[in-house]
Amino acid sequence: MSTQVSGRVWVFGDSLDTDAMYPAFAMKMDVPEASRHVFCEVRPGWTDQARTGDIVVAGRNFGVGSSRQVAALFRELGVAALVAEEFNSLFLRNAISAGLPAFTVPGGTGLFSDGDQAWPAAA
Repeated sequence: MSTQVSGRVWVFGDSLDTDAMYPAFAMKMDVPEASRHVFCEVRPGWTDQARTGDIVVAGRNFGVGSSRQVAALFRELGVAALVAEEFNSLFLRNAISAGLPAFTVPGGTGLFSDGDQAWPAAA
C-alpha cells in the first residue's frame, strides 16, 4: 500500500521540542481548544493560517522533549502529514499511533518554502 499526500507546506527548523508545539498552559484544555495553541511560541498565529490538508516540514530532531501528545493536536487541525529530516523516536511513535503520517526525508527543509504546494510524484 502506498501513501500519497499533497497540500500546502509549512517549514520549521531543527530541534523543535514538544513544549514549543504544545505549551504547558494548553495541556489543561480539551484537544480542540489546545490545538489552537500549536506553535504559539515559535510562530504566533500559525493555527489561524493553517488549513486542513497542510503539511508540516521540519529539520532534524523534530519532536524532541517530553512525551506530550502533539499528534492529536495536529490531527485536530487537519494536518495531513509531517515530514522531517529526523524525528525524535518517541514523537514518531506517538504520531504513528495517532494515525498521523510521518515521513523522514533527509534534506527535506531545503526542498520547500512556506506556502509551497507539495504534490505526489507522477508514477
